[in-house]
Amino acid sequence: MSSESSSHASSSAENRPMLERYDLALIEHFARWLPFGGPSAQTVFEEFGIPLETAYRRMLALTEPKVLKRVPSEHLKSLTAVAAYRVTLVRNVRRASSTRR
Repeated sequence: MSSESSSHASSSAENRPMLERYDLALIEHFARWLPFGGPSAQTVFEEFGIPLETAYRRMLALTEPKVLKRVPSEHLKSLTAVAAYRVTLVRNVRRASSTRR
């Protein structure tokens, strides 16, 4: 690899900084607990020191297009699964609450 192509590769990496390890760990944690309905408030607080609501807001922020470009490909599937689960859950809650009226 020439020094020119090497410097181009590093400048591309600088333009697309990877997510912090904290965010990647959050994605992995949510994906690991997804088969069980998602993580509990206790596990999120123990692992990350934040309330569950804050963790969900952070996960939502990770799906913003500008941020999503920075998610490594090996984490995209997990993030997509978590997002799809949450959307389905919200839809079901809305349906249930609208049928009660």
